[in-house]
Amino acid sequence: MKRLGPTRLVLINSGPYDYGEVALDRSGHLVGENNVGKTSLIAVLQFLYVSEQKDMHFAEDQETTRQFYFGSDRSFIVFEANTPEGVKCVLIQGLGPAQMHGYQRWIYDGPFRREHYVDGTTVRPAAEVIATLESEGGARRVQPGELRQALTGQGRRTGVPLLGIVPVRQPENYSRFLRVFRNLIHLDRVRQHDLKNLFIEIARDHIPATEINLAERYGSMFDAVRRDTNTQKAFEHVRVSIEEAIAADGERSRQRGQLLPAWQRYKALFEAESESLDDQQARVRNRQAALEQRQTETAERISALGEEKQAVDRRLGEVMSRFKTLEQRASEFSGFDEAFERQALSTQQASLEACRRRLYAAESADAAETVQRRLEHNRAARRDLAHRLENARQLLAADLRQVYSDAQLELLFRLVNPALLGQVLGDGGVTVHDREALHQRLDDLLAKIDAQGVFQGDAVTVHLYALPEADLAGLSDPEAIQARLSDLDAAISRDEAALQAAESRQALEAERQELEAACRQAEKRLDAHAELTAMREQAADWRVQQRELEAQAESLRQQQETLREESDQLRQDLEQSVQQLKQLGAEKGELRTAHEALFERMNQAPERFDWNADTLAWELESAREGREAVEQILQDEEALSRRVTEALQRIASQPHHVRFMGDGPEAHRLRELRERLDNFDQEREALRQRWQGLLKGLGQEAAQLLQGLDVLERECDQLNARIGELSISNLQGLEVRVERNRDLVAQLSALRRQGQDQGSFTFGADDALDLDDALERVDHALRERPQIRLADAYELAFDVTLPNGQSRSYAQLSQIQSNGTTVTIKVVINLLLLRGLLKARQPVTVPFYLDEVAALSPNNVRSILDLAASQDFVPILASPSELEAAEIIYLLRPTAKGRLVLTDAHRVEVRRQPDAATA
Repeated sequence: MKRLGPTRLVLINSGPYDYGEVALDRSGHLVGENNVGKTSLIAVLQFLYVSEQKDMHFAEDQETTRQFYFGSDRSFIVFEANTPEGVKCVLIQGLGPAQMHGYQRWIYDGPFRREHYVDGTTVRPAAEVIATLESEGGARRVQPGELRQALTGQGRRTGVPLLGIVPVRQPENYSRFLRVFRNLIHLDRVRQHDLKNLFIEIARDHIPATEINLAERYGSMFDAVRRDTNTQKAFEHVRVSIEEAIAADGERSRQRGQLLPAWQRYKALFEAESESLDDQQARVRNRQAALEQRQTETAERISALGEEKQAVDRRLGEVMSRFKTLEQRASEFSGFDEAFERQALSTQQASLEACRRRLYAAESADAAETVQRRLEHNRAARRDLAHRLENARQLLAADLRQVYSDAQLELLFRLVNPALLGQVLGDGGVTVHDREALHQRLDDLLAKIDAQGVFQGDAVTVHLYALPEADLAGLSDPEAIQARLSDLDAAISRDEAALQAAESRQALEAERQELEAACRQAEKRLDAHAELTAMREQAADWRVQQRELEAQAESLRQQQETLREESDQLRQDLEQSVQQLKQLGAEKGELRTAHEALFERMNQAPERFDWNADTLAWELESAREGREAVEQILQDEEALSRRVTEALQRIASQPHHVRFMGDGPEAHRLRELRERLDNFDQEREALRQRWQGLLKGLGQEAAQLLQGLDVLERECDQLNARIGELSISNLQGLEVRVERNRDLVAQLSALRRQGQDQGSFTFGADDALDLDDALERVDHALRERPQIRLADAYELAFDVTLPNGQSRSYAQLSQIQSNGTTVTIKVVINLLLLRGLLKARQPVTVPFYLDEVAALSPNNVRSILDLAASQDFVPILASPSELEAAEIIYLLRPTAKGRLVLTDAHRVEVRRQPDAATA
């Protein structure tokens, strides 16, 4: 019978492969450096077997994975397979970046043909490829759910092609197949917990429960039962306080019936007394208002008289000030001779006029400082010229004129320094050490001066006529020097005269200022003397005004004194009124304060105004009696309320009090306490039944996990029977055992027994709640392991018999020191579990992946390959170096661009002699 399953895998412009082709019906060996693309090649098997991308496992996230495998819209992955309907291909077509690197699947009839996808070395456009496959192979696009139907043949709808390469025994086995298959392509990542969970997944249909969440399912139930149990105990403990609270509440109700009629009688008496005090206060206020009006009028009259007297006093002060000024002036001008003073003023004015005329004549001259500086400058210049005239024959200019013309000297010393020509030869001036050298130097300079007066040196060009010229005549001509001396002498004479004039002007200015000040002073004294004369003439009138004003001031003072006496009497009358008002106000305030305090006390509990009213037990004659009666009732009621409150507080100090009296208003809590007393026996019986239900439920949950362990042990027995039918060359024997977790199984067993014993559960012979032991056991179980998984209740142990007959037991995979043995166990378990999920009638091949086989011995690798072949599995090996174990060796060598190409040119067929294979 022809074996079903994939026969070929082709990658075109996908992942690191420009083109890659691998056989899936024969064992192969991918040889290449790490990270070259071995794992990414095998990982694409998931696009064939796994219908939903969310169930695929890659090294990167889904978006990165799609971008890696389907980088463009010309990225293709093709699986060729033998199916019940002949050879078919599954195409995974990349949609490129425009569609977020998505992909879609197609199934078409016929084998893979390279020319459908590639024209020479060029990948055909996707539209052209799909059109060809539709016309030649009836290509049909399939959705993820349709791919699952095609793979399994389960629930296949009309029009969905049949692949049949995953012929699971029942529909739910497909998800289990995927779990085992992912292990087979990632064997290096399979760990102990993966195998444990895989066993559970395979046997899930026969396992009642894979985990129990005691906290989630029974935590709240246990908390409620525990709470009610503790509540029942607490209720019994505070029963005396409960009865006391209820009795005090009854007496308090009687007191509350007296409060409202006493309050209403008191209010009537209070209002009557308040009105009487209001009338008395009104009469006193009216009298007080009249007195205040009279006092205001009196104060206004006193104020008006004060203002009038202030005006009179102010005028009298002005008159007295005049007399004082007259006395001061008379003292100042004692012995004053007016005629003499006027004659002296006239003389000073004449002197001032003469001084002003002299000052005007001197105003055209320069300032003394300016003239002084110019005079000093001219005198210094004259001394210099006189020295120059005396030494005219010994100057440098005179010496050089014997050799050079004035024109030559004039240009030369524009360049050098014109002042040098006026220097005397000898000490203190210019000393010539070598006359010929000096003349040679000057000749060299003259040679560099052209006819236009331009000096052209090696490093600089100078236009000499732009520089200051040298005055040869003024430096060396005695006549010219003498003429200059004459000019300076004239200038010096002029400056000396100007300096004298300038100094004279300063003295005149000082004299003018002194004379002007003397004239002003004399005029001021004459004016003051004239005012004194006028004041003496008015003194008699001032005396008359003084007497009249003094009389007016005295009259006004007497009127003010009379009004002040009247105001003092009014103030005394007002003080008496104020005292009366204070007394009445105090009485009213005391009455009001007491009322407000009582009213506030009543308002502290507004419900007091709604209490039921009874007939008042006594008569009340005054507001004070009514207030005292109300206060006594409140005092008694509050005392009883305190008794109720204290009793409730004692009750509330017990744990779980809220459960039997609530936490609402006091009335609600008292009502709850009464009802609790009435229903005590019924609630206790209900609590017993709830305890039985809780413990039975926990026992059943524990029993389910223990049954699951029994199922797993049976699965191990069946697996060991199938392992015994195999020939594993690198192992003489292999058994897989379920090693139970003793502590956890003991806890589960205890819970199961506790639930089974609840048929005889009672409150005890003394009819009391005695559940402390049950509380402790269940609380311990929920706190220590609120969630118990079947995977936590056991470990997979392995008993290995080596070819030399030596036996070893390993509690976990990680304890096996031999890598070859570990890999063999993984392969055996996963292959047999997966084979058990598939129908046995039709043989189906399934590829799997074994990475880094170079770390295994050749015998181990050969043994694994033989084992896989016996179970119709096709191993794909991978390592950096090749082994001669597989049927085909694929050499992965990146191109210069880092891409991979895998064709017939990159594969080696391995053929062995029968005896060599046996060896």
